[in-house]
Order: sequence, then C-alpha cells, then structure tokens
Amino acid sequence: MPTGTPAMVGDDPDNTYEIIVKATDGNVSPNTTENTREYPVTVTVTNVDETPEITGSELPSFAEIEYDATSPVLTVETYTARDEEGESIEWSVDGTDMGDFSIDSSTGVLSFAQRPNYEMADDDDTDNTYEIIVKATDGDTSVPNLTNITEYHVTITVTDVNERPDIHEDSVPDYVEVDFYFTGTPADVHTFTATDYDDGDTFEWSLLGDDAGDLEIDPSTGVLTFTQDSSLNVGPLPSFEDPQDQDEDSAYDITVVATDNHGKAGEYAVTITVSDAEEATVLNVKA
Repeated sequence: MPTGTPAMVGDDPDNTYEIIVKATDGNVSPNTTENTREYPVTVTVTNVDETPEITGSELPSFAEIEYDATSPVLTVETYTARDEEGESIEWSVDGTDMGDFSIDSSTGVLSFAQRPNYEMADDDDTDNTYEIIVKATDGDTSVPNLTNITEYHVTITVTDVNERPDIHEDSVPDYVEVDFYFTGTPADVHTFTATDYDDGDTFEWSLLGDDAGDLEIDPSTGVLTFTQDSSLNVGPLPSFEDPQDQDEDSAYDITVVATDNHGKAGEYAVTITVSDAEEATVLNVKA
C-alpha cells in the first residue's frame, strides 16, 4: 500500500504514476495486421490520515508493592506509537478498571494510581486482573473529525509478593524499677502484636539491639519481659540504681523483630525507660 513516502518510480517520486494502457483487437488473419490502441493514464495517490500504531505489552505483569515501601514505583509499562504522518500523539486510558490507573498524556507511561495490594484486589471483579483500554489519539484533538484514535486492550495481572509482618506501632510506657526485696514475678514490660498479610503465614518474635541481652520476648505471644539474673546480686531486674543497659542511663534500646516462616522480618525500634521507685531501706547487719 502506498504510504506518505512515495515509492521510487523513475526519477520523480511524487505519488503520480504514469502508465500506458494498451488494447489489441487480436486479429490474426493472414493478411490482416493487429489493431492496437494506446491510452496514456496517470494515477495519483492521495494521502489518508492513518491511525497510530501502538507498541507495548498487552498482558503486563506487576508484582504487588509491600505495605511499608517508602518510595513505591507504580509504573506498569511505557507505550509508544508510530504515526505515518508524524503527528503528535496524545495518550489516555479507558475501560472497566480505568480508575485504578493514570497515563502520561505525552509520554505514554502507564502507572497505578495507588499501590496495588494482592490480598485486597481493587479491580472490578477483585481477581487481581485489571482490564483497561490504552488510547492513542493523533492530530489536533480540539478539531472534530480530524483525529484518529487507536484502542489497545490491556490486562494487567498483579502477582503476590511475600510481605514482612507489620508490627503494630505501640507506644511502650515507662517501666518502674522492681523493689530490691520483691519476691514475686515482675510485671510484663509490654505485649507486641503484628499482622502478616500473606495467607497462611506464621511468625515468631525475637530481639536485637544494644540491650537485647537484658530483656527477652516470648517467640509466640510477643510478651516482653526483663531478664532475671540472680548472679547480678542486685535484686530483681530492672534496678534504677544499678542499670544494666550499655550506657547505664536506665534507657534500654532494643529492636523488636517479627520473622515470618518465609524469612521476611519486620523490625520495630523500642526504648524502655526505667523510672525510679521508693524502695525499703536495706539494713547491713554484722554478726
């Protein structure tokens, strides 16, 4: 098919094709000459404004973004278009799930409007397949009937990503020191909770940080307590007068960790401040 660039015909590629149509009567009698008539013809190819040709994936796959990603990249695909006439292209998006996306009208970059969540699908039929139509419009869009629109049907599939547990950011209150003569079980410091968004995942608790050795956490329940070490000879821990933290300021710095059964860990930095309590007088009795 002729395009906007005329094919080379002789020395004048001007979309004007010059030919001669011949008609011969086919007289084959012995004493008769064939009669031939020539008819010069000029065929002129005129331009038609053609629709843009879109290039880009019709079935892109997009991995969900973890809940705590600080700088989520929402770009799905970059679409390009070739226009025979070299007109500028304006991009838009339509279709069932168009509200979940945006497209740069100049560059053709398609992005999610907000981070997709595999566990909470937001497409129309909640099956993590988002159906849209990418549109490329050429020419002057302000003038009716002088534009061409190409529609490109696209299905974006969101795939699952194993996410780390989400530790609930609780405020840990100050902890009053335990009296020197106290003989019972010291109160818990705090109970931590977390959510794992992946179906079937379990997780366990652990501690990190400068003062992790002074505390312990139940791996199943998330209950945080001070370690009781009778060898310290300072009575039940913690003791405001005899702090065991690294910088001995009665502020214990730890990191609470929740690790799921796929090895993904959520961390939460905590400082437990031990406050002073009025304790009974200790008598030193000499024999």
